[in-house]
Amino acid sequence: MEIALRPFKNRNLFSNHYLENQIKSAPEWGRSDHEAAFIEIKKIYEREAPFVGNLSESQLEDRLFRSLFAVILPNYEVQGATKSREYPDYAFFPDREARDRAQAKKDTDSFFKEAYAIGEVKRWDAELDRFGKDRQDKRRNPSFQIWLYLHETEPAWGILSNGAKWRLYRQERPLDVYYEVDLPAILAEGDCEAFRYFYYFFREEAFLPNEKGEVFLEEVLRGSANYAREIGENLKENVYRAMKKVAEGFIAWRENGLDPADPETRARVQRNTMILLYRFLFLLYAEGKELLDLRDEVYASSYSFDRIKKEVATRLDGPAAQGFLPIKRSLLSDLSDLFRLIDQGSRSLGIDGVISVPAYNGGLFDPEKHPDLAKWTIGDSYLAEAIDLLSRSEAAGGAGKKGGSGKGTARGGDDGANGGKGFVDYSTLEIRHLGSIYEGLLEYNLAVADEDLVVSGGKDRKWVPLAEFNRGKKKEKSFEEIGEFERAKAGDLYLTTDRGERKATGSYYTPDYIVDYIVEKTVGPVVEERWKEALLKNESLIEATLSVKVLDPAMGSGHFLVGAVEFLAGKLMEAAERDIDWGWVEDKGQFTSEWAKREAVSHSIYGVDLNELAVELAKVSLWLVTIAKDKPLSFLDHRLKQGNSLVGARLSDLISYPGEKARTVAPDQVTLPSFVSPRFLQHLIGKIRELEEIGDDSLTEIKRKEEVFEEFRNLPEYTRARAIANVHTAVYFGNEVKPTTYEGKVVKEADAVYHDLFWAVAGDEAEWRRPALSAWFREAQRIAEDRSFFHWQLEFPEVFFAGGAVKESP
Repeated sequence: MEIALRPFKNRNLFSNHYLENQIKSAPEWGRSDHEAAFIEIKKIYEREAPFVGNLSESQLEDRLFRSLFAVILPNYEVQGATKSREYPDYAFFPDREARDRAQAKKDTDSFFKEAYAIGEVKRWDAELDRFGKDRQDKRRNPSFQIWLYLHETEPAWGILSNGAKWRLYRQERPLDVYYEVDLPAILAEGDCEAFRYFYYFFREEAFLPNEKGEVFLEEVLRGSANYAREIGENLKENVYRAMKKVAEGFIAWRENGLDPADPETRARVQRNTMILLYRFLFLLYAEGKELLDLRDEVYASSYSFDRIKKEVATRLDGPAAQGFLPIKRSLLSDLSDLFRLIDQGSRSLGIDGVISVPAYNGGLFDPEKHPDLAKWTIGDSYLAEAIDLLSRSEAAGGAGKKGGSGKGTARGGDDGANGGKGFVDYSTLEIRHLGSIYEGLLEYNLAVADEDLVVSGGKDRKWVPLAEFNRGKKKEKSFEEIGEFERAKAGDLYLTTDRGERKATGSYYTPDYIVDYIVEKTVGPVVEERWKEALLKNESLIEATLSVKVLDPAMGSGHFLVGAVEFLAGKLMEAAERDIDWGWVEDKGQFTSEWAKREAVSHSIYGVDLNELAVELAKVSLWLVTIAKDKPLSFLDHRLKQGNSLVGARLSDLISYPGEKARTVAPDQVTLPSFVSPRFLQHLIGKIRELEEIGDDSLTEIKRKEEVFEEFRNLPEYTRARAIANVHTAVYFGNEVKPTTYEGKVVKEADAVYHDLFWAVAGDEAEWRRPALSAWFREAQRIAEDRSFFHWQLEFPEVFFAGGAVKESP
């Protein structure tokens, strides 16, 4: 039996770097307790191996689990389901006395009060992430079961096993976060050293305080969190530096024809620099999470970002002669091949028999959506430094404040063994935290120094002339004595905020527990209300959950939306369980946490941001939280949009020209302009509905979604109504509709000219073109683009309208 690359599968519960390096300094790794347990547990498995596949859940408990528990978790008690509700199969107590006290509280929530962990066990062949029949002949998803039990009982830890796979879950973490060990694989290999990763994590002592008051699992959690925090702090600066290097590289390549003195050119360079950094982030995270499979030898050796970053590290650390030149572009060639593979997939490229990579598409790697990136060139020396800045850090190596132990990793490569930089374990980093680090970059603008500038000391860290920097200092510094990223020669690029600052990025991070609390208290009650309504009508709870719409009108990196997806995913799994029990849906193995997150993103998530690059970053965040090995990235263009969420018009506003006396209507009545007919709304909503009915499971479906969304954007109903809304809103920015005059006399007032637009909407192209040629009309569209007007009801008509009318409570 082939053992995996690591003796464990860590799904973001701990840090892989901590598990492979720093844990070796833990007291447990200096002991030999596991050796006797290894022999005893191996005997148990060898004894039961011929029978386990044919045993029921109860039989497997009697013959395997309880024998194992006697070795590692002796103070257990069976609970299980009652007639009124379901409970975990097992509770694990710190001693016999606590277990005996719990006996008097059996079949109540208080039974678990003194337990340090709960346990759920399944048949040997049970899939832990899919629904299957349990001992009561009900269809249950084991991973969701243990996650739900952790939220319904007091213990912080949960153990889930089918006898072969053993998992640890933590109460406050998302349902797809766990630590797993394949115990039979380790035993079959006879690998007593790898057995440590089972024994010291699942034995009773792992959950209880030692003589110093330390709990092993809590220490591993804390050490992992400290590593992630230090890496995050280091990445803030490294991402800033990588951004500067890439921008310099694009401008330095003469054939790109980029003039840094031109503000529009700098904006283009900055946008494409950020898109390239987003691509790097996606690849580092996807490979770190093993979603892009580094066990595929062809992918790993011929395409992977892992190969590229290691080659870069080796050459940068080696002799100068092995370094990278600014006039060579071999790295860009390798990256272009990788980008094409990620965008189109191995099948489209005709290499499916050699390598298997799905077409992720999504637009991030699409050369048609990013034509500048497709044609611009950047020299190796600039790219190499940017890649290394994002791939390695001092905190990941022995030089970090609390960095690695300096021992080798299972992955190979530079891990800081020489006290230098180590490769960053991106699997440790939360998507929300990564997003906030990159979001900090959006505050910066590329600028050109008009004189030699350096970064001042103090809190503000402003860019100032060298003379001002040295003023009042006893010992002045020369320009060359100041660090590369703290100085800018006249004519050089530098990054600065609108306030002229060069400060640390990542100031946008809201702690996850605050986001989770806000989501639970705002989204939770809405879900519960929809469930009540569905139950009264005997309707599906899955559909009721997906009817909930969550909006962030200033989404930034998508931090709040990612939290909403994780919350809704849990609710969807609970809804699926109930729908299956009641026969409203058929379980075909589709209801997994992966399914739940993709469904939540596809049906329930909306976001707007003024910054176009923030919109792209939010897409990356949601893609990373929903990425699947065999499916393309979800289509998000119709849900995450660029615009000023505070400036725009409702369709009901358009009835009257600004300043014109509004029509009197009943307080509860919403009157729409004459051109907004039921047919008008049906055209808008119908096109969105057509888009939503297309799946997200294949590249063909994603391409069709792109086509339908483009059809929506080109609908006359959409384009003309949007133009009128722009005209209406632009009046508040000083662009008034001009009256019609003849021989110097007004023959039609401005409000009448404005209302003529309503008739033109329903006319042919020639009829619409007449007012559209007016100077005031064209100026209104220019102002709208410049100020990013956002007209909510037109952008998301499916939320605001139903049955040809305005919804009462969208």
